[in-house]
Amino acid sequence: MDKQLITHAFEKLGPEKVKAGLAAKYPQSKRTFHGCFLALCYGDAGALMAMAHRLKGQGYAKCLGISQEEMEAVYIAFDDSPTHDAFCALAEEWLELNRMPCVRASQQAPA
Repeated sequence: MDKQLITHAFEKLGPEKVKAGLAAKYPQSKRTFHGCFLALCYGDAGALMAMAHRLKGQGYAKCLGISQEEMEAVYIAFDDSPTHDAFCALAEEWLELNRMPCVRASQQAPA
C-alpha cells in the first residue's frame, strides 16, 4: 500500500469526500464500481461513471481531481483484502488530523 500516494489523493479530495468514501460497504463494493470508495467520494452511486462518460474517455481520475497513479493506489488499497483495514485506518487518521469525524467510529455500537 502506497501511503504517500493515498495521502496525496486524500489531500486533493478533501475531508468531506474521504469521509463519504469510507461509507462504501466492503466487500460488497468489490462487486460494483458504483458503490466503491472512489465512486462514493464523487457523489451518489453512478454519478462518477455518468460524468466520466460525459467527458468521453478523460477518465475517473480527472473527474475526481487526482492523478491516475493516486486513483490506482486508492482503488487497490481499498478493494484488496490484505490492505483494506490499513487503508481505512489511514483514512480515519487523516480525517482526525483534518478535524472530520470518522465514519466507522460513528457506526460502531457503544460498548
